[in-house]
Amino acid sequence: MKCRFDFEGARVFYTTHGSGKPMLLLHNGGASHRIWERQIEHFSASHRCIAFDLPGYGRSADAGLRTSLGFHVDWLDAFCTLHGIEGATLVGNCMGSAIALAYANAFPARVERLVLFHPLTKRTVLAGPYAPIFRLTTPRLRNALRALAMRLTTPRIFVKRAVRAHWGSGDRPDAALAAELARLYRQRGQLAALSDLLVDADAFAALDRLTLPPSFPRTLVVWGEENEVLPIAGGRSLARDLAPHRFVCVPGGGHLLMHQHFTRANRIMEKFFDAPSSVDRDPPQLRS
Repeated sequence: MKCRFDFEGARVFYTTHGSGKPMLLLHNGGASHRIWERQIEHFSASHRCIAFDLPGYGRSADAGLRTSLGFHVDWLDAFCTLHGIEGATLVGNCMGSAIALAYANAFPARVERLVLFHPLTKRTVLAGPYAPIFRLTTPRLRNALRALAMRLTTPRIFVKRAVRAHWGSGDRPDAALAAELARLYRQRGQLAALSDLLVDADAFAALDRLTLPPSFPRTLVVWGEENEVLPIAGGRSLARDLAPHRFVCVPGGGHLLMHQHFTRANRIMEKFFDAPSSVDRDPPQLRS
């Protein structure tokens, strides 16, 4: 079922599938809810899967919309309040994981568990190819670039490189999803939405300083060993300080491993779901 939620001028489109405990799926910047197709197919038999096109992206694109990490937490809170959602499983990728982590930090009682693929923080960005953009720009320049981005679409040469970077080096890109990502990157407003991540860098840096307390919802962090967007070195560094209940590295996995390596990703999630809630945190080391 396709639905829409309105929040402070933003139109947030989402789909719902199945019934049971809520599972909220939050995609990465530049993508849409379609990255979760394989999880929806699998988990809708036991969960009510709600997959969003985040404000500024996909069907929710809006060139005039300004977003921030705090804005995303606020609309998600309003959505959960309106629909009476408690005890949810939040599943995110990159920016979506940052939103899920920030939301759980603000409203831990509303969240049962987190599954975080490649959380976007300032630390994990600085470990990858986009580090120079963050290192060489000041807050004032970032706002100026954001204003310019409102009038531009993403250059084609960047689109091709950005889409290819979503897969591990040994993966054959899924043709349908690659075409969808390329279309989204060329969509008016997409570059401005991505620029908001740059403008709000300090909010994402705050996530680097989190250490999960004992009462925090159970948290699984999953990282693709061949992620070109947010390399594994940044993921390991983050996991050492964040101390999630489990950290799993997937050999051969890229930024969209939940789609390309869906059988393994779903199995990792199920194993985490089935583990007793009393299980101690794992050390952040390589696991499969």
